[in-house]
Formats: sequence, C-alpha cells, structure tokens
Amino acid sequence: MAQEPETPNYDYSYSYKRNAPKPSTLEKILQEALKEKSRSKLADQMLDATQLYFDSLIYSKKTSDAVKSTEKRALETLLSINEKLVSTDLNETHTDLRNIKQEIKDIYDELKNRKITEIPSGRYLDETLVEQKPTFMKAFYKLAEETLKGVKIDTIVYIASGGLEASLLVKKVKPNAELVPIRYSHYKRGDEYPITPRYISKSDFDTKIRGKNVIVIDDDIDSAESMVKVLKKVLKFNPAKLYCGAPLGKEPEDYDGHPEFKKYVKTIISIRIEEKDSGSNSEDRGPSFYIAKEK
Repeated sequence: MAQEPETPNYDYSYSYKRNAPKPSTLEKILQEALKEKSRSKLADQMLDATQLYFDSLIYSKKTSDAVKSTEKRALETLLSINEKLVSTDLNETHTDLRNIKQEIKDIYDELKNRKITEIPSGRYLDETLVEQKPTFMKAFYKLAEETLKGVKIDTIVYIASGGLEASLLVKKVKPNAELVPIRYSHYKRGDEYPITPRYISKSDFDTKIRGKNVIVIDDDIDSAESMVKVLKKVLKFNPAKLYCGAPLGKEPEDYDGHPEFKKYVKTIISIRIEEKDSGSNSEDRGPSFYIAKEK
C-alpha cells in the first residue's frame, strides 16, 4: 500500500486566472493591504495573502517546533482577519479597519523578519467567490444559517485554497468551531493525498476529528474529486458526524464526476439552485449541504 508523502513535490505552474500578468508575493499583497482604504478590496487582499501563506507552509521543508509554532500563530491570525472581513463584507456591518490594519502590520513585520516574503514562482491568484458569484455566496451564507441551526459543529475542515472563503461564512454561523486547512487538488501534480500544513501532526489532526462533528467545505463540488478524497481521509479518523457543503453543489444523482461521491454523500440536507449570477454557467448548481456520516 502506498504511503502518504510527508513533503509532496508540488507543481505550481498552474494558473487560476488565465490573463493574470504575473505571480504576486505575500510581501507585496500585505504592503498593498496596509495602504488599502476599501474594506471589500482589503477582504480580497487578505484572502489572497492567506492562500499564498498556506501554500508556503505546504511547500516548505520541515523545521523546528519553534518555527512550526510561529507558523501556526501566523496562519491563525490571518484566518481571524479574514473572518472579520469576509463576514462583514456580506453582512454589511461596520468594521474598524484601523484595528485590522494593526493586526496586518504585526503579522507582516513578523513574517518579514522571518524572511517569509516569497512564494514559489508561477502561483497566480483567483478572483474571490464574492467577486465571481456574489449571489451564490450570499445564498450560501443564508443557507448555512438555516441548515446548521441547532447542529453542533466542532471542526470546519476547509479544502484550501478555494474552500477558505466559504468556510469563513460557516465559521460566522458556528463561531466556536475550529478551522482546519487541508490541501487536495487534482489539478496539481503532487496532490495525490490530502495533506495538512506541517505544524498539524497526525495526532493533532486526530484530536480535531475523532469523535467530533465535522463539516468539510469546498468552493465548488463539480467533479467531486477533491471532496471525495478529503472525506475519505477524514472518515479514517472516525468523526462522530460528518457533513460537507459548497456554494456550488448539486443533487448527488446529478453528478457525473467522481463515481464514489454518491457512496460517501448519502443524504442531501438542503440545496438552493434558483439563484443566478450574471454570466454564470452554473444553472444546475447552487449552495448545498450534505450528510456523509451520521450516527
């Protein structure tokens, strides 16, 4: 039986945004964020920065426990900033950017001192889902409020990087749940197995999953390749209950992608596909939540 590689050999030559002029760097994005006055643009920049930083954690080699602790703290800070910005972007509530800018400056100074300013060449950034499909994202947030009301969620596993934005909305609905990033993408060589950042050991992951109520979030369940792979990994750690969801999903019987999706997703909790965005080619899909395991 093949063993999961500890340090995958990533191919970063793919591009989310076909016409992007050139890759960006974490340092450049954080510098621009410190000057930004628009809350919505700042939200976009911090999503980009978090995606790039997460990639750097996956890509880099193993190091000391002290460095891993710093990496954990930095990623958690970036996630906290994102949660404030993305949630308020949809709720249209007031946010004090001065406090957030100070948090950004602190994390920028720390990462710069540690010389974590560059990322592997070739990494392009996508538009955020709020930019691409605002109607779907707002509907996903409302559906999360309705569907997860009264449902205990201990852990939100988001499939990076696309699932980050949607997971932050679920975190807004379930503020006590812990965010756990995981990487899997069938578009990149080296992603044969779902993996977590190096500071999350197997025992740490076990603690966050075993006996807990877990929901896995991605941005788009189309082929369902990423979702099936991550559900398989999570189920090995025996969660009490397992759910999954995405702003763009559809009825399980309509999937013609991964053959095992119907096996792992037995029941659809809710789906809302009437919302449309201008120019969207997703007429048969919409915000969705599913049950993968229930006692």
